Amino acid sequence: MLQFFKDSIRELQHVVWPTRKETQKYFALVLLILAVFGTYLFIFSNIFSEVIFALKSATKTSISYDTPTGDISDITDLLMSDEATTEQSISITEEAPVEENTEDVILDTETPIEVSPIEEVQVEETAQ
Repeated sequence: MLQFFKDSIRELQHVVWPTRKETQKYFALVLLILAVFGTYLFIFSNIFSEVIFALKSATKTSISYDTPTGDISDITDLLMSDEATTEQSISITEEAPVEENTEDVILDTETPIEVSPIEEVQVEETAQ
């Protein structure tokens, strides 16, 4: 082990170290290359982003939901029925103006909502 360290020190004595002027020159060259490459990536990244956003806005579509009017049980019946299709519940159309609802929504917290389970799942208890 001691021989390894002696050999390492002897090899380091044979190394030709750069002068201070050479080190400064190479350091400046590295900084210049980093600046040029960083600027290149910044410019082309912004161009690419603008192209993607332009394509996205040119092909913009929105999703509208066609649901029956009435209470929640009508909507639940539609969703749970075997006859329900995606055309009945969701249709994708060209972007249409969205009307904002400015009316205040009042929740009825007094009337209980009955929820029936879709499937009953039995859970077995395990001894721990």
